[in-house]
Amino acid sequence: MAKDLRRLGKLDTEAMFKLVSYAFNKEQTVERREHFARLADNSWNYGLFIDEKLASQVMCTPFTVNFHGTRYQMGGIGYVASYPEFRGQGGIKETMRQIIEDMQKEGLALSYLAPFSYGFYRQFGYEQVFENLRYEITRNDLPKGRKVAGQVERMKLKKAEPFLKKLYEKNPHNRRGGLERPEWWWHYILFKNKERNYAIYFNEEHQPEGYVVYQMENATFKIIEWNYLTAAAFHGLGKFILSHENAFSSFVYEAPNSEHSLSYLLDEPSAKVEVVPYMMARIVDLSLFLTDYPFLKTGQDHVFYLGVDDNYAPWNTGIWQLSVDATGQASVKKVSEKFADAKHFEQPVLSGAIQEWTQLFMGYRRPKDLAFYGRLHGPLAAYNVLEELIPRGLPTLVDYF
Repeated sequence: MAKDLRRLGKLDTEAMFKLVSYAFNKEQTVERREHFARLADNSWNYGLFIDEKLASQVMCTPFTVNFHGTRYQMGGIGYVASYPEFRGQGGIKETMRQIIEDMQKEGLALSYLAPFSYGFYRQFGYEQVFENLRYEITRNDLPKGRKVAGQVERMKLKKAEPFLKKLYEKNPHNRRGGLERPEWWWHYILFKNKERNYAIYFNEEHQPEGYVVYQMENATFKIIEWNYLTAAAFHGLGKFILSHENAFSSFVYEAPNSEHSLSYLLDEPSAKVEVVPYMMARIVDLSLFLTDYPFLKTGQDHVFYLGVDDNYAPWNTGIWQLSVDATGQASVKKVSEKFADAKHFEQPVLSGAIQEWTQLFMGYRRPKDLAFYGRLHGPLAAYNVLEELIPRGLPTLVDYF
């Protein structure tokens, strides 16, 4: 069999659409075809051909993400698909290796993806970094809510759109690794989901302070996004949601885990609340990522030696000297090309795979916790110092691709 990995163009979009429709068992409607074409037009598309037939494909969509005020270029991996007769032939592995290499060449520091299998994507250097809390509450267990002075207005999408964009950008939780949504992406996510409803909270001066995006699915009221900048907006939108209690038997809300559960606000905190693993991430270019990283200011200079093992991004593998000055400014240089040198290096080395370094620097796991459970190795005292430099707050992501 003749294999050929190619970057795909507009003429290949229909073949890609047919492949993902078959692989994910989706109906090939005109509307779905249009949405897919919009996404493909804004992505890098890769296809593996076997005997001149498209056998598998992967889509990489460039985004900008905001991580505690630092903007990184990120490649979002999606629509990983193969026809069943071509599965198990290494096509996805070959494609992922090429994509990671291309992302590094194009200056992308990070990559996210939504996995069908966490174990499968770990081989490419990805690890779980985002998680959600999912609440399922019966109408009898809903909190009473607090009355506030502002008001909530339901709006059609066209009228609500500018408020959604403005409030999304202002929410500080979206600056923990969340997307800076470009115009085409706003259009894609809003018009792809026409069954959704929109409500905006305005304060007493009629200034927007929050919104809720929701769907009504039979007997379930499903909250898609609940974005609030003030306590009044939280309570006002909460009161609006509760006003639907007579029409629905259950209320479902899935949101990024931001260190605390809202279940303590319930009159009966027996609602079903579960942690749901969400998307994975990987550092694509360690040097680029750490040079711009928003280390906290400690008033002291620090030097660390990081041993990094990365099978799919060999430019990351080796031992790195990370210097962070008193103002939080970092400089990075590779002092050894071999990860194995960490065992007999002249300085103490903190070492581990790229997956663990991604979890650590994205703020999903604290350094000393990873060291305690044996995911990272090296002197605990150094991890305690490093922990003081990492911004607080779990990474959050409300988008999906």
